[in-house]
Amino acid sequence: MLLQRFIRRYDLPFTISIVVNDIDPAGLGGERQLRVAREIFAQPNVEPASHTYTHPFDWSKPVDLDHEIDDSILFLNERIASPDKPVKLLLWSGSTNPQEPAVARSDALGLFNINGGDGRFDVETNSYANVAPLATQVGSLTQYYTSNGNDNIYANDWTGPYYGLRNVLQTWEKTESPRRIGALNVYYHIFTGERWSAVKALEEVYDYAIARDIAPVFTTDYVRMVQGFMSAEIVREGEATWRMRNYGLLRTVRFDDDNRFPDLSRSANVLGYWQYQGSLYVFLGEASESVVTLASTAPSEPYVALASHRIFDWQAEGGTTSFRVEGAGRKKVVIGNLPRDTELTVVENAGAERRVQLRTDASGYLAWLSDAGGPVRVSIPTTTAGRSVARSALTDDRVAAGVGR
Repeated sequence: MLLQRFIRRYDLPFTISIVVNDIDPAGLGGERQLRVAREIFAQPNVEPASHTYTHPFDWSKPVDLDHEIDDSILFLNERIASPDKPVKLLLWSGSTNPQEPAVARSDALGLFNINGGDGRFDVETNSYANVAPLATQVGSLTQYYTSNGNDNIYANDWTGPYYGLRNVLQTWEKTESPRRIGALNVYYHIFTGERWSAVKALEEVYDYAIARDIAPVFTTDYVRMVQGFMSAEIVREGEATWRMRNYGLLRTVRFDDDNRFPDLSRSANVLGYWQYQGSLYVFLGEASESVVTLASTAPSEPYVALASHRIFDWQAEGGTTSFRVEGAGRKKVVIGNLPRDTELTVVENAGAERRVQLRTDASGYLAWLSDAGGPVRVSIPTTTAGRSVARSALTDDRVAAGVGR
């Protein structure tokens, strides 16, 4: 049900974790379970993960870590996952309360870990106090949290109502406005496919997400972003200049209550920006260190106004802007400060060159979209004879709908 109706239908990244005992022929599984598990893990938009071997419900009690963690990873990598896409993620089970030895075992195996948190902000839990933090300390180590509750929580430990997951939309809306404070997280169990109302609720949740400008990522990438947030260093070097380093995979920095703009000519490793809800979002490139200098006037150079995926090899010079986009899911990039109301020939290369005609809007923004599954290199002309370059700030509501969410 989940493979056919969701994984293959929605062009989004899925992280699928398996309780090994449910598929192991020596436990509750058999050849059919093994076959379907292999088919799911083989999907290009699926990231494989372990949900332990037997699904312990309380990690504060004695747990066989060798069996639950080591053996589950070994089984999935040897019998289910492909060699080029091994399991690198462990999802804590049950009460999601791992003790320090369990987190240490996960870290020693080079695994990412996540679960717990289960934030809610809706009519029944109508308070910011119910929003989950990004992570928690387990002794000297770190357990990473999911940002939203799951189908089992919304369905009262699977006693109903089984359509309860639709209420996560309230959390998404309340953590988006009046100020964005959390990530979107579609979190459900494989048993959601047992109930028709649960399946319909999940469709409603996914349809809501893809109707908006989101930045879809696999769970391991999300954890790496949180790690970057926790390790980031920001040093003020002047009245309007900051140096940033050790931010890992994190690529967005927010200046609250600030209506200034990045000075692109004086900044380093800054690709663009977005003004939203009274805050300034600054988009960083792939370098390990960045310098952000703010100014009271908008830049005149081409810049990234929105990106659904990480951007690599950004170059904006010689009358051409070029970049590379990678990641699962439909790709969308909006470039600002291009010639206004002008048709431009955009060159795409996703293994073969393709030229498309796209028109900028009246403010000089160009929206590029692609369904290509792999990396795509894009080249856009940024100057046209007889046309001026737009210098306005981002005001188009069709664009300002959800950068980096």
